[in-house]
Amino acid sequence: MTLARLRTISGVIIGLYVTMHLSNHALGLISINAQETARPWVMALWHSPPGQVLLYGSLVVHAWCGLAALARRRHFHIPLWEGTQMLLGLAIPYLLLVHIVNTRGTRILTGIDINYPYEIANLWIDPWTRYRQILLVLLVWGHFAVGLHFWLRLRSGYRRAFPIILLAYVLIPTGALLGFAEVGVTTSARAQSDPAWFKQMKTMGVPKDPQRAIARAQLKEWVGYSWLGIVGIVFCAAQIRNWRRRHERFTVTYPDSVSIEAPIGLSVLEVSRRARRPHVSVCGGRARCTTCRVRIDKSADELPPPNALETTALARIHATADVRLACQLRPRNDVSNR
Repeated sequence: MTLARLRTISGVIIGLYVTMHLSNHALGLISINAQETARPWVMALWHSPPGQVLLYGSLVVHAWCGLAALARRRHFHIPLWEGTQMLLGLAIPYLLLVHIVNTRGTRILTGIDINYPYEIANLWIDPWTRYRQILLVLLVWGHFAVGLHFWLRLRSGYRRAFPIILLAYVLIPTGALLGFAEVGVTTSARAQSDPAWFKQMKTMGVPKDPQRAIARAQLKEWVGYSWLGIVGIVFCAAQIRNWRRRHERFTVTYPDSVSIEAPIGLSVLEVSRRARRPHVSVCGGRARCTTCRVRIDKSADELPPPNALETTALARIHATADVRLACQLRPRNDVSNR
């Protein structure tokens, strides 16, 4: 199980949950009662013990994969879509962790069921919380849609169905946000006309045990900043490693006799990007498309052996022994390609 496969599998699981959750939100266009009626059915899998392990395990694995990708990166000369995907993946947990504390954390600490009246009352009335939730939806869905598109865009079935899939990419978050706004306006009107009800909704999520109440408040305050601190530590550690290994270098010689020196640890594709040399890579360096392949003028035993992803991709195109994927080949000695 490679890092790329772990990232893909966990991302698909999270994306399935998000799709179902946002579809439930879209029922707010009918009424909050419609949302609440559908909620037990939509969430049945995810509230079961196996579903909880699957969902939260996928969140942890996906976050870990993002940190691992950041730690491994030696430079940031990458296409815009890759950079955007990386930034989204690292920014989302900052907002998502607070939301998890407000929902799952509150359910654990108080034992109450987090239903739609409670959730909308706490998310919509306060403008900052409202806009933060809207931003979270846009970031999560954008990250999922971009990742899914660049994973499947090479498959003929996906290309044929793309008009319908594109419609889903647009309608699902739009319906969810419109449903959120519809029930939010209704909830605001009820809060103004019945302050006692709104006060009950606000206090329902505060644990009666003072220690638990303090723990919940501190989690809400610091969980997002803790994630940013972890990202900062990983980034700084990676830069320190890159600086310490700056003298461990190899040279790539291109067919036009141009030679480029780079630190050991970079792939041939990353060397090309770092030097701003055009190098085709449709899948973004994930060993899916083989468009970045190069013919290496060096015996196979002098190169690192291909990993599982590269082996599978090369076998698919019946490549000869001297053909390697530039996105996966990380030489430790000088190489030339032709």
